Amino acid sequence: MATSSPVLGNHSVASSSDVNRSLKEALYETLNGILSPHHDVRIAAEERIQALEVTEDFGIHLAEFTVDPDGPLAVRQLASVLLKQYVETHWCNYSEKFQSPEATEHAKATIKELLPHGLKESISKVRSSVAYAISAIAHWDWPENWPGLFDILVNYLSSGNEWAVHGAMRVLREFSRDLTDVQLPHIAPVILSEMYRIFSDEQKYNVRIRGRAVEIFSTCVFMISAMSDYNNGVTRTLLNPVLPSFSERFICGLQVPNGIHSDSCLKADIIEALTLLVKRVPKQMAPWLPQILPPVWQTLTQSAEIYLKTIVNGTEEVDEVIDSDGEVLGFENLVFSIFEFVHALVDSHKFSKTVESALIDLLYYLILFMQITEEQVRAWTANPNQFVEDEDEGTFAYSVRISAQDLLQTLCEEFDDDSCSALCQAATRHMHEAETERNSNNSNWWKIHEACMFALGSVKNLVEKKLEAGEGIFDLTGFLQNVVVADMSSSG
Repeated sequence: MATSSPVLGNHSVASSSDVNRSLKEALYETLNGILSPHHDVRIAAEERIQALEVTEDFGIHLAEFTVDPDGPLAVRQLASVLLKQYVETHWCNYSEKFQSPEATEHAKATIKELLPHGLKESISKVRSSVAYAISAIAHWDWPENWPGLFDILVNYLSSGNEWAVHGAMRVLREFSRDLTDVQLPHIAPVILSEMYRIFSDEQKYNVRIRGRAVEIFSTCVFMISAMSDYNNGVTRTLLNPVLPSFSERFICGLQVPNGIHSDSCLKADIIEALTLLVKRVPKQMAPWLPQILPPVWQTLTQSAEIYLKTIVNGTEEVDEVIDSDGEVLGFENLVFSIFEFVHALVDSHKFSKTVESALIDLLYYLILFMQITEEQVRAWTANPNQFVEDEDEGTFAYSVRISAQDLLQTLCEEFDDDSCSALCQAATRHMHEAETERNSNNSNWWKIHEACMFALGSVKNLVEKKLEAGEGIFDLTGFLQNVVVADMSSSG
């Protein structure tokens, strides 16, 4: 009996291990229960998960299930989602979503050790959930309680592993938004350097990862420019050194044909970045504008051609762009980004003249984008009330047509004297082209007529003012008789 004490001690250790293993097994069974197709099993499992959530190792086991490459995919995905929620509610008592108990220091340390492995996961949903959880933890713990995180992310960026790069980029996108004024001067140069390297290497990195690099660049630009409102030197030291190289790369990037190395989504990311630069650092961007405008204009004209064929008339299939999470990225996003770029130029005293000098051609293309799409024709024919709702000025239904109208109205407000004449010239050009299309038996000829009516009606007060002033900008009577009345009388 003299050996009873060591035996009891070993039994105690074994019991602790057994309890931990039993908890992990219970959690695994519960996760499977939540995934069950049977309602009663699912409800019972959801109740059990609430009881398990308050146990000390709950978060650890979720992290283990998430990063286990041999685990069933459905369980891993569910565990990753629950882990996100766990971090939101149990990581820090300062969180608005906090629920007791707070994770122990041991649990936090173990989870932080496990999670980075999940950034290398090939399954995008798991990888994205892990990235979100790391970002949420970093919000509270970096840099004081997770000093090695940034080095881990930078190492992943240069690892050559596509999934690791993507996972690190997901974290950095959120991470960069939380940088403080103290951290920014030290961290931003490293991030910007890595984003430039990734965006520039089209052979090594795919389009989506390079697009993420542009997004993170834009986030850094915004943070730096915001800081410059009360620290004049930060733009000079952090942004000015990299602007020439990024600007040059963006200009080149817009000229790459859509294909393996570029698509509409990447071009939208680039134009959004250029828009931000024009807004936030106009002085630094002024020398680059003559080089930026031609490829942006080329993108506009090419987009109009694609938009007409694929969306307005439906004569060609649209090439869907899929992001790394499997979401379809609409071609319309590129059009919206171009319109926002023009808005930024108009709002700038430095750049508004460049828009004014190209008004006729710009308005010509805006009318093209105002045409009714095949999808709208079907929806409005089936439900005329939908037409009223979509076209109402107070509607929340945003479309390329409404976005083009919004830009048209902005241009007419800004360039009162020239815009009305330019619009009428653009509409007249469209009328001649529509007549040619009609004579060629193109069944879509009427859409450009309707778009011209829509455009002129959008700024009717300005047109009326010019006509009342005796400015012979437009043959309104001829337009009403030969276009409006004729179209209403036409059988198609």
